[in-house]
Amino acid sequence: MQREIARSRGLSTGAVNRLLRLAGQAGVSWPLPADLDEAQLEERLYGQPAGSRRSRQLEQIDFAAVHKELKAPKNLTGWRE
Repeated sequence: MQREIARSRGLSTGAVNRLLRLAGQAGVSWPLPADLDEAQLEERLYGQPAGSRRSRQLEQIDFAAVHKELKAPKNLTGWRE
């Protein structure tokens, strides 16, 4: 069933399994109560009100350093002097 859910929603089965585990821990079952809105559901699943989760700070990529590394000659034996 998780594979069908994942395929229909464009998610990985791991994501579906994680959400089902969170729902079980939060005591959320299907069908959802009619008075449970999206924000309340997110708060139950994640323990925080909707919109309050901080977005992850992603490290900035140094593209100049990546470009330099890719252009550098490669030592095919793996040894560097």
